[in-house]
Amino acid sequence: MKPAQIIFRHAPPSPAVVARIQQELDRLERHGAGIEHCRVVVEVPHPHRRHGFPYRIEIELHVRGKDIVVHHAPPLRRLKEEVPAGSRELAAEAAHKDVYVTIRDAFEHAARLLEDRKRRRVAAVRKARARASGPVPFSPR
Repeated sequence: MKPAQIIFRHAPPSPAVVARIQQELDRLERHGAGIEHCRVVVEVPHPHRRHGFPYRIEIELHVRGKDIVVHHAPPLRRLKEEVPAGSRELAAEAAHKDVYVTIRDAFEHAARLLEDRKRRRVAAVRKARARASGPVPFSPR
């Protein structure tokens, strides 16, 4: 795999964040994903938009003729119990105040998509082999 293209929007590049993204990419490669190209965008909000979606990660993977894209922003639905009603912005901020948590969640989602793709490819190969071999003859005992 070529080195990943890592882009920071509205923030200076951080060597620690780049290292973490590279670790996550290496973990994806260990699963035998066959990633040919990767582009990761780390978006930090403008200073006047601190409430809302603190970090947003976009991952674009090119895997053997197919593009897989993950847009990840903090989920609001699983935090309703932790935050008072009516403060959705605070819920989002509490969820992904840390960029490393956002990176972890985005790459977990990408790993699930790659595993699903792998599972579908294996099933298609098995189905094609079964069709090619023809029906199994019946032999009574």
